[in-house]
Amino acid sequence: MAAPVYYLVRHYPGPKWQFGKDFRSQPGIELHISHLNKLMSDGHLLMGGPFLNDQGGAVVLLADDLASARVLAGQDQAVANELLRIEVHPWAVMLDRRKPFERGDPIYTPPSKPSPLDPGSFKAEDEGFDME
Repeated sequence: MAAPVYYLVRHYPGPKWQFGKDFRSQPGIELHISHLNKLMSDGHLLMGGPFLNDQGGAVVLLADDLASARVLAGQDQAVANELLRIEVHPWAVMLDRRKPFERGDPIYTPPSKPSPLDPGSFKAEDEGFDME
């Protein structure tokens, strides 16, 4: 069984972030929360939440590929309005308490048909990672 691939989106304060102010009080944060709720209802958001040190937060997305994950994350109006900045990373989940990754399991197995609920369409070499 291949390690599932998800997309980790790290949110961190953008130019319009007001440091010293709780994230729930940031002007425009409701746009971010609305966006996350839409991603959840559309089946793209697996989990997410704020960091407890007031340095942003992260979400885990289900997407067909890195480009799709970047599009989904970039539709956040809090990002467009520069309250938040984002980084999107393909993430091969190899350690998961809910489902152990067996030694010898391949890191990547091409899916028969990619879907947002089966995010196994990632190949590290396609994303610019040096595999040597």
